[in-house]
Formats: sequence, C-alpha cells, structure tokens
Amino acid sequence: FGKVLTKGFADPNAWKPGDVVTWKIVGGHDHTGICTDKLDSDGFPYVVHNIGGGPAEEDVLRTWSWRVTGHYRYSG
Repeated sequence: FGKVLTKGFADPNAWKPGDVVTWKIVGGHDHTGICTDKLDSDGFPYVVHNIGGGPAEEDVLRTWSWRVTGHYRYSG
C-alpha cells in the first residue's frame, strides 16, 4: 500500500502531511521523520523527528547537511 516518492525539492506540493522521510545525517547515521501540516516560507512541510532530545516539529526537511534517502506515503 505504500508509495515511494520523489526525494527532490522542485515541487513543495510533492510533500504531504503524514509522509515519511529518511535521511543520512552527520556521521552516516540513518534518521526518520514524519511531515506535518505546518509549512515553511517556501511551502515545504515541517517534520516531526527525534534526534535524541525528545520529539520536535522543525523545519529540517531540506537541511543541507542531511541527505534525503527516502520519501514514502502510505495510502491506506
């Protein structure tokens, strides 16, 4: 039921609330977050994630030091 989606940032509408995003972060570690309905000034969603300090909703989708490795949507 899941869909593999774009990892690019050409279209902010390609990213929807509930989408799962994965990254390779500093040190080569895998990291996962979920897109929310809160948008940044360019129309890209904030992401709920937990990098060790507890859950946070942040504008980290396009963090340039984190390489997006996956973008997924569960359509039910």
